[in-house]
Amino acid sequence: MNKREEEILVNIYRFRFLTRGQLQNLLGHKNHRCLVGWLKELLSKNYIGCLDRRGKITDSYIYFLENNGRKYLKNLELNKKGLNKVWRNDKTSQQQQNHCLAVADVFMALSNTVEKAEKQLRFFTKTELIGYSGLVVPHPDAYFHIRENKNLQVFYFLDIFNAFVNKWQLIKRLDKYQDYYDEDIWQQEVKKDFPKVILVLSDMSSYFFLKKYLPKIIENYDFSVYIISLDMIRNKGFNKETLTKIEPADD
Repeated sequence: MNKREEEILVNIYRFRFLTRGQLQNLLGHKNHRCLVGWLKELLSKNYIGCLDRRGKITDSYIYFLENNGRKYLKNLELNKKGLNKVWRNDKTSQQQQNHCLAVADVFMALSNTVEKAEKQLRFFTKTELIGYSGLVVPHPDAYFHIRENKNLQVFYFLDIFNAFVNKWQLIKRLDKYQDYYDEDIWQQEVKKDFPKVILVLSDMSSYFFLKKYLPKIIENYDFSVYIISLDMIRNKGFNKETLTKIEPADD
């Protein structure tokens, strides 16, 4: 197996599902013919599998990790507990597949912004967080930190909500973060400012609803909350212009 094929496996392990276009972006490889050849080789040896979702949510097949790929990755320095969970991905729902694809889109847009700003990003998916203690439960879809400069590192929790989320789902999740904040686990273990919480909405209707609703309740929480929509991320990027910080409503 060559290094590019191994890199494909690692990326699929991290995000669980990826399209060919996403893999090409993640590998930074402009020649799609090479990627097609690597994918065919991995498919033929049962390292990866694919689902035909063309015309539904994407213009490409969706790739996932198969048993031989999982066995191969166990020889690398990866989260073994995460690898044991990444199995029978072809049985997951389309909603969960879309969710994983969205996490990959978030990562790529964020990486692009951080790279342009000449900062440093460390990004962990939910798969990579499996088995980690001391984090909010359920784990976020992503946990990441950005080194802004030599003396400043900013931490974030990120959750993606499926289309037409209701406010009670959102409040329940924010309450989990508040409980975690009150337990003082993060503050004692990491000794850094509590992570900022980013809520990614899968549709613009939910985004505009929460942009209006959240300021009414934000004072119930002791941490910063931001919102952004997937449409914004995919079309305009993940940056200060598209990310909205929730501020308390005026009385």
